[in-house]
Amino acid sequence: MKTLLLILILAVFSQEAFALEGVTTEEYAVYSDLLGQMEYSKTPITFVINNETSDREKLDENSVKYYEDNSMFTASGAFNLKLDEGLVKDYNRKNSEPHKLEKKFSVPQIVFLVSSEELDEIFWGGGGGWDEFYAIYPTSTGTISLSRVGFNKEKNQAFVYFANQSHYKAGAGYYIMLSKEGDNWKIIDRVMIWIS
Repeated sequence: MKTLLLILILAVFSQEAFALEGVTTEEYAVYSDLLGQMEYSKTPITFVINNETSDREKLDENSVKYYEDNSMFTASGAFNLKLDEGLVKDYNRKNSEPHKLEKKFSVPQIVFLVSSEELDEIFWGGGGGWDEFYAIYPTSTGTISLSRVGFNKEKNQAFVYFANQSHYKAGAGYYIMLSKEGDNWKIIDRVMIWIS
């Protein structure tokens, strides 16, 4: 009986230990610094961000190779960039499912967190598409999607998926590598993985 009880207790604690944590403070620091460094079609006064992280862009063997082959470091001949194995594992673990985002961004812009359902209603549910979107959010640069952030073991490199769609045929998605410099995260590389 004691053995069975001990096994049950260990099973419960093991599940809790392996449960995914929510989006961390350090991930919001990465998001905030990233948002401030990206180039947009116009200067944003507001950011319209999907309220759930994207879990679509996993780092399988092909996508890791694509990133490494198209890294500006590799392309420039500086050196062949190799993604840190621990960073890839952390990224994939965190992006196994979507996570809710909160208004914890440290940016001067106003942040609107919107659901996929709200966006679907504007664009596909009989709404007015981009005209309606910009009537609601006139000072935004379109919609932004973010993945969870993967870190290396030392927590001085970060990897994230970022997408910005500003019209039907005006959008792009990137894998972005950042490096920690003091208290800030600086973009050191980005590879476009899609464009519309």
